[in-house]
Order: sequence, then C-alpha cells, then structure tokens
Amino acid sequence: MSLSPDEQKKELRARMRGLRRGQDPDLARQRARAAQQALLDWDVWQQAARVALYVALPEEVHTGYLLADAWQRRVRVYLPRVRLERGLMDFVPCSRVGDMAAGPYKMLEPHAGLLGMAPPVLAHPDFCPDVLILPGVAFDRAGNRLGFGGGYYDRLLPQLACPTCLICRERLMSEAVPTEEHDRRCTLYVTERGVMEPET
Repeated sequence: MSLSPDEQKKELRARMRGLRRGQDPDLARQRARAAQQALLDWDVWQQAARVALYVALPEEVHTGYLLADAWQRRVRVYLPRVRLERGLMDFVPCSRVGDMAAGPYKMLEPHAGLLGMAPPVLAHPDFCPDVLILPGVAFDRAGNRLGFGGGYYDRLLPQLACPTCLICRERLMSEAVPTEEHDRRCTLYVTERGVMEPET
C-alpha cells in the first residue's frame, strides 16, 4: 500500500535528520560556510536593504556569516519568533545578538520585549524584506521544502513578493520532496555550489 503524502513527509524527515546527524562536523561547517559565501556574493543579497533570516538549529545550515555581514552593513534584519499557540511566527527586527534569547525550541530568537509583525499583519509597512532565507529539513531542486511540520513558512510565503531562497548542503538535497496543496515552492535555492533557480 502506498504511503500518504503526510506519511512520506514523516519518513523523509526522519531519514534526512539521520543523515544530518551523521555528517562530519568539520565538513558540514565548511559546506555551510561555502553556501553562505554564495549568498554573500549574490547581487540580490548585496543590494538588499532588508533581509529576513533565521538563527540555525544545530542540524541546520548556520547563518552566522550572513547575520554578521548584514549587521555590519546596517541592513535591517528580521528574525522569526514562534507563536506556539497559533502555529504562526512573528518577524522581529534585530540589530545585534543581544536582541535574542532562548525560545521554546531552545534556539535563539528575538526576545519577547521586541515588537514583531506576524500574519495576517504582513501588510505592516515595516515588514518588507528584499529577500527571505529559509531553513528546512529537506529540499529538492524544484524549490520544494520540507520543514519540521508546523507550517510556519507555508503560511508566510503566499504573502511575500520578494525572492525566497532555500539554503542547504548539496549532498543533502533530496530527489523529490512530497508536496500537498498547501505547500509553497521557493523561487531559488543555494548550496555550496552557488545560488540556483529551481528546475522545472
């Protein structure tokens, strides 16, 4: 009997998280650094005045070089802060590491005292990123993404007009990510090989 899309996602999520944990830490850091460098060299990144990023969990591609570059150039940086009770997340302007604290998933996120903007209030004029960089568990070359199952980014993506870019290590790209009607493709993806448009 064939698996449902939800069952396929759970299976792929478990397999990819196992692969990530099994990576050589030094090699994983090198590949993450190369993927970030590809973004740093990208003209859209270099010209952006406002970027939406994330602070990585241990298994995810780190964004420390991107954050440091944006803050050094005084680019406006928005970082996500989850809302557990609604399955939504705020995007909060942050200008330094000191603006963050450990959140409910034990990851750094904007502390509760900072004002954020969340769906369905994304029409707020202050939240208008020039590019959104997304994390995830699995990606494919068509621009599909598999997250942790909360649907946070799937709710967000239809409301944005800016480029949306997945960041992943090349060897962890999947052949195909199972999708459902509510899933949203991204406009670009980046690995240590560079920034690329999705395959059709």
